[in-house]
Amino acid sequence: MEDHYKLEFLDETIKSAYYCLKSYKNRGNKNMSCYVVVLGNKLDEDSFNAYAEVAGPSIVNSGGEVVSRGPLATLSGATHFKMMVVVKFPSRERAEGWYNSSEYQAIIPTRDKGLEALFVMSD
Repeated sequence: MEDHYKLEFLDETIKSAYYCLKSYKNRGNKNMSCYVVVLGNKLDEDSFNAYAEVAGPSIVNSGGEVVSRGPLATLSGATHFKMMVVVKFPSRERAEGWYNSSEYQAIIPTRDKGLEALFVMSD
């Protein structure tokens, strides 16, 4: 009976190692999802709303999906940002394509009037 548990443990350990290695090997994979995280503070309500009216549809048009948005809760460390948005794209190329698109680039001046923000991404 004891050998059975050892084999079961070993099997689970091998599976865990395999998935960790697979995840590591897929870093930078063009088929891997990419997340854009935006931390921000509203500066001007009207400019922010004008920006949001265009930004949301531009995300969807580029294959992205807003998976979370709302007040930012800090677990550790310090930040002055009060809100956070997380957007999932099918790949890094799609995320970069969205950000660099003429549609999105055209609304950056409006964004900058309405929102102090930090944009980061990771796949």
